[in-house]
Amino acid sequence: MNELDAAKSDALSGKKPIAFLYSDQKTYCPLCIGASRQAMETLAGSCVLVYVGKSDAAKLPQQVKNALRSPEAGKYIPVVVVMSYDLRNVIAIVPYARGEAYKKLLSEAKKKILLKK
Repeated sequence: MNELDAAKSDALSGKKPIAFLYSDQKTYCPLCIGASRQAMETLAGSCVLVYVGKSDAAKLPQQVKNALRSPEAGKYIPVVVVMSYDLRNVIAIVPYARGEAYKKLLSEAKKKILLKK
């Protein structure tokens, strides 16, 4: 989150979507840690990734906050919100899920990202 301005600039110059990975950097939950890593590995290269810790949520653009509060985002972390490079449109919301279900959700989000390029 400390690099949000640089990420926005990067996204704008390359017209790449921005993926906000919302999680808790202080978690000891192996499921949350594993899912966060999986999201980063799956989406890397297809968009600009921004890690958002719970303590930084207040600094998020309003559209991202709205997406995180939506029913689609689910109840558990991590949650990924993929926005257009200009932060005007939500491309995908990936709620936490277990195993193959999460893999599928991330894959679908990546397809949406690639279609926007």
